[in-house]
Amino acid sequence: MLMPVTMSIQPSMDESPKVSCVVLNWNNYEDTSNCIKSLIEQDYDNFDIIVVDNGSVDGSGTKLKQQFDSINVVFNATNLGFAGGMNRGIEIALENDTEYVWILNNDIVVKPKSLCRLVDRMTSNVGIGVLSPKILDFDNNLWFSKGVVNWWIGRVTHSEPDESEEGLIDNDYIPLAAALIDADVIEEAGIIPENYFLYFEDVEFSQEVKNLNRDVYTDLATTVLHKGSASGGGETGPIFSYYIFRNYFLFKKKYSELVGLGFYPYYFILFLYGVIRRLTKKELNGLIGQFRGFLDGIKLKSGKGEWIHNQATKKD
Repeated sequence: MLMPVTMSIQPSMDESPKVSCVVLNWNNYEDTSNCIKSLIEQDYDNFDIIVVDNGSVDGSGTKLKQQFDSINVVFNATNLGFAGGMNRGIEIALENDTEYVWILNNDIVVKPKSLCRLVDRMTSNVGIGVLSPKILDFDNNLWFSKGVVNWWIGRVTHSEPDESEEGLIDNDYIPLAAALIDADVIEEAGIIPENYFLYFEDVEFSQEVKNLNRDVYTDLATTVLHKGSASGGGETGPIFSYYIFRNYFLFKKKYSELVGLGFYPYYFILFLYGVIRRLTKKELNGLIGQFRGFLDGIKLKSGKGEWIHNQATKKD
């Protein structure tokens, strides 16, 4: 869909590049609706919106389709995970000859000039493959500005940029929460890896982009808001606990030539801290998820962890 809006900032091209905004919904009408509303208000004249309903069972996808009849809502029969769901929207975007794909978590809210500024950065800096805005939470606290990978121990973190860093800054990786991606990069690097199901796919995708000698940058001058999801009970819940502790092993195997000998001591400390944290919070299901993730990680199991999703469903 072509969005006829008035632009106050012009991209540095005679004709605005086509952008497809891909939003993933899973049982969360309210946040996804707010995200779509903020996208519709963008001061940009050539973009469409694709919402992928990732196997929701609460009717939220149908409700969104009824509310926003001018956007493309597609339905997955089951939950394909973050990458699987996003990839379906990305593939539709590429079939429609989009030049950039803007993938967004459904709990992101963007300001009207955000897309125009990001596209202007991309078109003015042809080496950029993936570009993220600075991301704040709803209380205006910093959530993301710089992604760092400590390859010696395999640690993946967000950090604040140095005082000397401003404008565009380089990253080891960026979370794919509000990432603008050059369509040519997707054609070369491939779609988002689906074997993780949740978490770490952003690190691998960023690394594959960097392997193409394309930059993975943050634009500190552009800001979006990120609510933060509590799916699976938050960071001590069963789903997050399972995938984080499992996927460390998948990440280690993928990049065994880069991850150093400090991986195992670091993982042990992280695991012990996780146990203490979940015991303190009396999060028994999260503790089970952590141990199950560890066991499946050793076995290098990938894809959707059916057991942990069944346990989380029983709890709900």
